[in-house]
Amino acid sequence: MPDFTTATWRKLFLNLAANPLTALLGQRMDIFREAEMTALARALLTEAAEVARAEGADIGDSDISGTLEIYAMAPPGGGSSMLYDREAGRPLEHEYLSGAVVAAGERHSLPTPLNRMLLTLLRAVDRELRATDGT
Repeated sequence: MPDFTTATWRKLFLNLAANPLTALLGQRMDIFREAEMTALARALLTEAAEVARAEGADIGDSDISGTLEIYAMAPPGGGSSMLYDREAGRPLEHEYLSGAVVAAGERHSLPTPLNRMLLTLLRAVDRELRATDGT
């Protein structure tokens, strides 16, 4: 029987650090070739992994490392959907990414300070985009 909880969290991991960080910085996936940015992404994913395990997902260090490898292999100049949305002035999908981690952390009384910080920043950017868009 498929483990949908684990599959869902693995899919979330692919977007969890890349989308918010590229959108907030207005930069492409090349940022994950920098050691400090990779360390930040690792910390975000490690925080989320604890939440994922509390939700019943079989997420471990190999999922974190695998996600970071995917980020590092992104084509030069490649972006993320959230970056493209921000560039186009469209609303962001932050509530489904960072927001999902924060909400799940709250359900399990687990702190998510890094993901919460990203969520707060993304909400501010999104409010500005919506004000400009009129929605």
